[in-house]
Amino acid sequence: MILRRSQFIHRLPVGQGRTLIVHALSHIRLPGDNDVNVLLDFFAEPRRVPEDCAALSDLMPGTPQEIQGAIKGLVERQILTEKTPE
Repeated sequence: MILRRSQFIHRLPVGQGRTLIVHALSHIRLPGDNDVNVLLDFFAEPRRVPEDCAALSDLMPGTPQEIQGAIKGLVERQILTEKTPE
């Protein structure tokens, strides 16, 4: 599966290392920390999951299963998407 960051999300800084992620269409609001920002930056360009996710282990803490769980949660909330920008 190829995932990328949705073009409809906005990240609003709300404090030291904290971000509020807002999806413009679904109005989902999700608080995030530095790890979530690392994930979103990683998926700024399309990435193959799980093939490209090994590099995430170097960028953020957590086991591969925990990282996969975080990715799954962001997909469920439409923060990460399989859809193309068009």
